[in-house]
Amino acid sequence: MSEKQKAMYNIRLYCLLLAMTCTAAPLAAQTGGTAAAATTPQTEPWSMARCIEYARTNNLQVQSAQITAEASDIELDAAKASRLPTLSFNTGQSVSHQNAIKLINDYGEVVSDGSFSYGGSYGIGSTTAIYQGGRLRNNVRQQERRAESSRLGVEKSLNDITVSVVQAYLQVLYAAETVEINSRAVTLAEQQVDRAQRMFEKGAVARSEVAQMRSQLGSAEYDLTTAQNNLAQYKLQLKQLLELGPDTRFEVEVPEISDAEVLRIIPTVEEVYAIAVQTMPETRQAEILIEASEYAERAARSAFFPQVSLSANVSTGHQSGTSASMGSQLSQKLNESIGLSLSVPIFNGKNARTSVRQARLNTRQAQIDSRNACKELLSTIESLHRDAVAAQSSYMAAEQKLAYAEESYRLAAASFEQGKNNAVELNTEKNNYLAALSARLQAKYQAVLAAKILAFYRGEPIML
Repeated sequence: MSEKQKAMYNIRLYCLLLAMTCTAAPLAAQTGGTAAAATTPQTEPWSMARCIEYARTNNLQVQSAQITAEASDIELDAAKASRLPTLSFNTGQSVSHQNAIKLINDYGEVVSDGSFSYGGSYGIGSTTAIYQGGRLRNNVRQQERRAESSRLGVEKSLNDITVSVVQAYLQVLYAAETVEINSRAVTLAEQQVDRAQRMFEKGAVARSEVAQMRSQLGSAEYDLTTAQNNLAQYKLQLKQLLELGPDTRFEVEVPEISDAEVLRIIPTVEEVYAIAVQTMPETRQAEILIEASEYAERAARSAFFPQVSLSANVSTGHQSGTSASMGSQLSQKLNESIGLSLSVPIFNGKNARTSVRQARLNTRQAQIDSRNACKELLSTIESLHRDAVAAQSSYMAAEQKLAYAEESYRLAAASFEQGKNNAVELNTEKNNYLAALSARLQAKYQAVLAAKILAFYRGEPIML
C-alpha cells in the first residue's frame, strides 16, 4: 500500500470513528438519563394536602374500617336472603341383599333367591316463611342500620387520620422552625465567642468571660442537636401515619404562615357545635345504632308470636329386579306434597322474655352512648376554642415581648463591645431573646392547629 493510500485509509477510519462517537454519545446520554430517573429517589416535598390524601388512601386503620364496612354489607345481604324460599335437592342410592327363598318387589313380582337389589330415591323440597312475627323484616332493618353505621365508621376513621396528619404535619413544621431558632442561637453564640476572644486579646475582658461564652456555645450546639433529633422523630411519626417504608425519602413542604393565618377569626363554640353535631360521623353513627337496637328489640319480641311456614316437596324413586324400566318407575312413583305448618310458642324457658329484656337494655345503652358522643364532641370543640383563643393572645403578647427582647439584646451586645457590661449580662439578654422567639413560635402553631381543627369540625376543608 502506497503512502497516499495509507493516508486516505487513515482519514476514512477517523471519519468512521468520529461518526460512531457522535451517534453513541446521545444514546448513552439518553440511557444514562433514563437510569438516573429510575434510580433517583423522590425528593419533591410533601404538602399537607398531599399527606392527607395519601393517608386517607393508604393508612391501615382506614383500610381496616373499610373491611368492617364490607363485612356489614355481606351480613345485610344474608339478612335479605333469609326472606327468600329455600330450595334443596336430595337423593339416596342403596344396595341390599336378602337370603329369603322368594323376594317380592314393589310390583308383586318374584325376585330370584338370594338376589341383590339396587334402589334410588330423588326429591326436591322448598320451604318459605309466611309469618314470623316480623323477625325477618326487623332483622333486615337492623342490619341496614348496622351497615350504615359501619360506613360512618369509615368516614370517622378518615376524619381521625386527617386530624392526626394535620397535627403531625404542624408538629414537623414547629420542629423545623425550632431547629432554625437553635441554629440562630449557635450563630449568636459563635459571634459572642469571637467578640469575647477579640476583646480578650485587647485586654478588655478576662479569660473567664471567654470561657463562659464558649460554654454557651456548647449548650447552644447541644440544643441544636436535640432539636434536630426531635425533627427527625416527628418526621418518622408522620411517615408512619402515611404508611411509608423506611427506604422512602421524605421531606415536608414548609409554607409561609402569615399573621392573618395565625390571628384568623375564631367562630363561637355554639356555631361550630351546631354544625358538627349534625355532620360529624360519630354523632350520626350513635343515632343510627339506637335505631339498630330498637329493631333488634322488635325482632326479639317476635318470639312471642306464632310462626307460619309453607313447604312443598316432590319425590320419586326406582328399584332394580323388576321388568319395569327406570323411566316408568320414576313416573309411577312420583309423589307431590304441599303443606302449611303453624308453630305457637307456649313456654320456652323464658328465652324469649330474656332476649327482649337484653335487647331493651342494649337500646338504653345505645341512647347513653349517643349522649356521650355529643358530650365528647362538645368537650373537644370547647377545648379547641379555648386553646385557639389563648394561643392567639399568647402570640400577640409574644410578638411584643420579642420586639423588646431583641432590642434589649442588641443594646447589651453593643454595651459588651464597649466594655460596659459582662458576659453574664449579655448571655442573660441573649437567652431572653431566644426564649421570646420560642414562645412566639409555640403560640403560633398552637393557634394554627386549634383553628384548623375547629374549621374542620365546622365542615371546612383543611388547607395550609
